[in-house]
Amino acid sequence: FFGLDSARKMKMDAIPDVMKSIGSGKIDSTLWQDGIGQGSKAAELAIAAAKGEKVSDSFVPFAVVDKANLSSFEKRAAERDALVKKYF
Repeated sequence: FFGLDSARKMKMDAIPDVMKSIGSGKIDSTLWQDGIGQGSKAAELAIAAAKGEKVSDSFVPFAVVDKANLSSFEKRAAERDALVKKYF
């Protein structure tokens, strides 16, 4: 049987505290849920539905964030946060 020290630790949503915990090794990974992609796809489907077009289920992919790709997702998070500050 294994203890918590040997178990992989993962959190949902790549929020700043979770990203810092990946960098420090407290957490192994998280999921990046593309909020901009989700919003864009929702708007696209809503417009199509409003025009009377047939719409179907849609899936916006997520990505696993870990130490190997953390810096690229920290950059994406900074870009996302700047966009949010610009409009909200």
